[in-house]
Amino acid sequence: MHDDFCCVFASSGGSSSSGGGPAGCAMDPSISCTGGADGFACSAGMNPNSMGANFSCSTPAIDASGVYDYCCYQGFPGSSTTCLPDDDLAAVCPDPDSYGYQCQPGVDPTSLLSKLDCKAGQLDVDGVHEDYWCSYQ
Repeated sequence: MHDDFCCVFASSGGSSSSGGGPAGCAMDPSISCTGGADGFACSAGMNPNSMGANFSCSTPAIDASGVYDYCCYQGFPGSSTTCLPDDDLAAVCPDPDSYGYQCQPGVDPTSLLSKLDCKAGQLDVDGVHEDYWCSYQ
C-alpha cells in the first residue's frame, strides 16, 4: 500500500543535481526551476526520472521547438517500501513545479525529506497506496 504525493522542493539556492542527464536529455540552466532544482531538456519519450529512484522530476513543459523541459532534484531517499516518485502523478500535479509521489499508507514524503511541502495525501486509484503532490522548498 502506497500514498502518492506531488511535492515542490525549496532550498536556499544552488544546484541539487550533479552531472548531465540520461541519454536524450541534457542539463539546461536556462530552464527556470524553483527550490534549487535543475533544468533538463529532453527529446520526446525521454525522462530524466530514469536516472534513478532518488531522482525526482516535475511535469514537463513542451517548448516551441518540441523539446520537453523538466525541473528535477536529486536526493529523494524513498524506496519501494516507503515512497517513490510517480511520473503519472506528476503529470496531473496542479503546478508545473510540483512533484508526484506514491507512498505506503502512513508514510508522508515530508517525513523522508523535510524540504518537501506536500498536500494531504489521497487514496490512489489502486485502493492501496496514497498519492501526494508536493513542492520542493
